[in-house]
Amino acid sequence: MKFTVDSKILINNLNDILMRGDYPNGASVARRNLSPSAYIVVEPNGVILYNADLSTVCSSFIRLETVEDIGECAIDVETFLKYLKTFSGDVIITIGDYVNLKTPSKTASFGIAVGHRHYAMIERLRNTVIPTEGMPTFGKNNTAFETHVIVNSDVMVDAAKGCDVLKTAKYKFDYNGENFTLSSSKSGTVQNYSTIISTLAVIGEQSTVEITGAFSAILDGVTNIYLKDDFPVLVRSGNRTLLKAPYLER
Repeated sequence: MKFTVDSKILINNLNDILMRGDYPNGASVARRNLSPSAYIVVEPNGVILYNADLSTVCSSFIRLETVEDIGECAIDVETFLKYLKTFSGDVIITIGDYVNLKTPSKTASFGIAVGHRHYAMIERLRNTVIPTEGMPTFGKNNTAFETHVIVNSDVMVDAAKGCDVLKTAKYKFDYNGENFTLSSSKSGTVQNYSTIISTLAVIGEQSTVEITGAFSAILDGVTNIYLKDDFPVLVRSGNRTLLKAPYLER
């Protein structure tokens, strides 16, 4: 693989797919990254960065003008960032048995990751198609989502920050046919936080889904959210995509 990319753009996208935030940890929450590894796919027109854990997968696409060789592999994000942050401007990145970064005045080389432990989740997202019209489908039975909500990312990020006050790492998406709401509540207490989201458009039926773990870091610009009761949440936000399994309380 060989391509040229602006170092700042790649740094920002790598940081975003880490999706650092609060995640469930037993009866409490812990602040961590989604996964320390990423999966990079170099295509003729750009690079797709993927990251995943057992219940979440995200991706970010960077359009490029110069791609000399395509391919795909896993990388250790922290190692990649450690070296990349010492570069500025356009960087030529070559990935083979190791990673090589090069500018007219600097070079650096380091090893790549052996694989991504949650590649099965990445493959799910790679096989998910979001049509320009109508609802996407998911699963072996190609079940269609039932609600399509269009919002600006800044209002979702602000609402998520409010929910984070409770330190539950749980978020409930609810469209009741009139309002779209993001909320969180702490079991066994009266504590709750809820925001009615200003939407650009809503298409479809009523839906309610609860998820766990950080999600807002991946949002960027106009955001399309696809919902169905007790079904995964699918999000397309700018050049980013997110798929999160539902939280089903037992």
